[in-house]
Amino acid sequence: MENVEKYLGIHWTQISPHPYLAPLHDVNEEPVCPRPFVFDFEQLSFTEENIKELIWRESVKFNPDPTH
Repeated sequence: MENVEKYLGIHWTQISPHPYLAPLHDVNEEPVCPRPFVFDFEQLSFTEENIKELIWRESVKFNPDPTH
């Protein structure tokens, strides 16, 4: 959303919803985060081996080996 602010020069909350979706949007039900998100995990530096291991673990979650 910061990119929208930089590009358009207005805060993202000032952008009105698209007319097609406007009936679905209720300002009173708009969620507000009580504190900023922290994305520190995105700043980690991984080795090639770390990335391979993470991909392997993720794939095993979805396709477990029935022999083990």
